[in-house]
Amino acid sequence: MCQESSPLHLKKLRNVSNSDTQRKKINLGLERICGFLSYIGSPQNSFKSVIIGGTNGKGSVTFYLSNIANKLTRLKTERYTSPHLIKITERFVIDEKEVGEERLKKTLTFIKEQVIEYETNNNLKEKLTEFEILTATAFQIFYEEKVELAFLEVGLGGRLDATNVTNSENTLCSIITNISFDHMDYLGNTISEIAYEKAGIIK
Repeated sequence: MCQESSPLHLKKLRNVSNSDTQRKKINLGLERICGFLSYIGSPQNSFKSVIIGGTNGKGSVTFYLSNIANKLTRLKTERYTSPHLIKITERFVIDEKEVGEERLKKTLTFIKEQVIEYETNNNLKEKLTEFEILTATAFQIFYEEKVELAFLEVGLGGRLDATNVTNSENTLCSIITNISFDHMDYLGNTISEIAYEKAGIIK
């Protein structure tokens, strides 16, 4: 949800410069993505969602659930996952069909233009990351395509991940698959600390 949480257990958030290389780095937090989404009209609040986190299996669960929902309901469904294996369109799926390259390029171009405008107008010291830009692109596409139910795979952790911005009213369910040691530089050194970060997707 778009309310910045204090990074209680984040050990080593990387310092980033204002160069383009900063977009490639992991920089957890909700302030940038929430500010930008609000700037473009909060497209993440235009559909119901299920958010899936965990250490392993979250991608498979996201796939299974979106597939089942597509086959057993009349809802227009969406799936947003990361990373992709072969091509970037794998991340953006509507009614079990990848968004076309031209469709993605159109919205990604719009989002990038808006990002530059937003960062410039607000004199931001930290640029949006690549993952935040792709997540905003997904939300914008699903808004434009009038998606009704979205299945969102958490990128890293949960509490401060860019996917964790849908409001409580529109989040139907939060799912955590399993929890083990992963990304300890960002999530903590104990299972309790890591679980705290992943449980942050619970609304």
